[in-house]
Amino acid sequence: METYKNCPLYGSAVPALSSGWYAQGIVFDPGTKMLNELQRLECTDTIFSSKEEAEAYALMLCKSWIDQHWKDVS
Repeated sequence: METYKNCPLYGSAVPALSSGWYAQGIVFDPGTKMLNELQRLECTDTIFSSKEEAEAYALMLCKSWIDQHWKDVS
């Protein structure tokens, strides 16, 4: 779990059907004590050869979503 602009976020790698990994990220609401999901992001079009690459890409997807859609975060 990481925090970006006060938003908790989580990036994970999901095994692809054929081989490799795809990225999945979750952005959580920073205004609650419980982890309430704001947005779930998946990129199944890009398959990564390593789990670490997919996780890093998932975090990048979350940060990009926050920058574009969650302007109220301080």
